[in-house]
Amino acid sequence: MAEAPRVSIVIPCYNGGAHLLGALDSLDAQTFRDFDVVVVDDGSNDGATLGILDSIAERVRIVRQGNRGLPAARNAGFATARADLVLPLDCDDRLDPRFLEATVDALGRNSDAAYAFTDLMLCGEKRGVLAKRFNLFTQLFVNQLPYCMLIRHADWRDAGGYDESLRDGYEDWEFNIRLASLGRFGVAVSK
Repeated sequence: MAEAPRVSIVIPCYNGGAHLLGALDSLDAQTFRDFDVVVVDDGSNDGATLGILDSIAERVRIVRQGNRGLPAARNAGFATARADLVLPLDCDDRLDPRFLEATVDALGRNSDAAYAFTDLMLCGEKRGVLAKRFNLFTQLFVNQLPYCMLIRHADWRDAGGYDESLRDGYEDWEFNIRLASLGRFGVAVSK
């Protein structure tokens, strides 16, 4: 068996084929290259998405499951991840080319941190930089962390993964609070 990569990237996909190739393009542009990609097909039934999934099957690992929702798809990806560091990435999002390099470095320099995160660059209806910071008290009332953060696989496991009953959102917020309840924290990466 091949040596495990340093990072596994988990991309849930439910009928998101129109966006998936853009997410993969942003991974192809990463300056840090020691990663593998797990795409979790969460019961897609759109012909175009299924065709795209078939076309990328040689370059990524695909996990197929019935439609169980985003938290279950993330958990399925984490469960099959081979790396010690895992990054959840939604299929309609993109990463800055230095994202993995910066977050892997941050966790390497902060061995006590459970995860590393950055600010967000908004490019839809809203534009600009959305600053992200962690304060436990504030986090209880307002989700200040992005879902897309590089997480130590062991910390995901110790926290029990994402709550699969939260199919309508907030699964990342609840997960981050659970991590904090275990005394686990993250490190912000600024550019």
